[in-house]
Amino acid sequence: MNMKRVTGYEALRWVFCLLMGLLMFMFVLEIPLDLPVRDLGAAMQLMAMASEVVPGQFNTAVAVAVALIVTALVAIYRLPDALKQRLLYIKGAAAYPSRKAFFGDFSKSPVDRNVMLELYPEIKEAAYDPELQHQTWLKLFETHRKKRLVAVTNRVWLLMRDLYIASLVFLLGLIAAFSLHGAISMGVAMLYLYLFGAQSLFLMLSARGTLRRLVTNVLYLELKQRKPELFKA
Repeated sequence: MNMKRVTGYEALRWVFCLLMGLLMFMFVLEIPLDLPVRDLGAAMQLMAMASEVVPGQFNTAVAVAVALIVTALVAIYRLPDALKQRLLYIKGAAAYPSRKAFFGDFSKSPVDRNVMLELYPEIKEAAYDPELQHQTWLKLFETHRKKRLVAVTNRVWLLMRDLYIASLVFLLGLIAAFSLHGAISMGVAMLYLYLFGAQSLFLMLSARGTLRRLVTNVLYLELKQRKPELFKA
């Protein structure tokens, strides 16, 4: 990774993967999640539990955690954007909110759909063709992408999408580890499975919601630029 690109958003990706790797390490060692690590004594208790396992199990836990951390980072930085979006939207490009940007529900946003259609009548003339809406929105995005409102939303969207992809790697790793390590108690396994599954679901919904907000923000800036009189107090 180019060190010039290291920002708070990049750091969050790495921290997330490291924390998930630590959880996988604890899972392989069968350390329960409800251990109250609130002070130095509790932290020492956690280390003591880890040191009591046989060396082979400890080495296996480290290997699994490191392998999943590396895999998650590779998925974040090497997977094509199209594949990431396909994992986020099972239906693929057909589900992108930009494909109904000019004919969606803007009741809770400052974007007036009717005014947008007046500015871009070709969309209405094309019977609200989803691909035309998508391509039109992409052109508007390129126009406004450097403006703070869009730039920040876009960075958050990319972050949430990447964290979701990483969470899938760890979720699949957890399922594989449990399948191969049947000695892990069902109670501990279900607790971890619930945590990892709920986290993936939360990140998926957050990423989708952020992308919808990005679509709306681009249209808002375009409308504000073309029809400033609509936003005068």
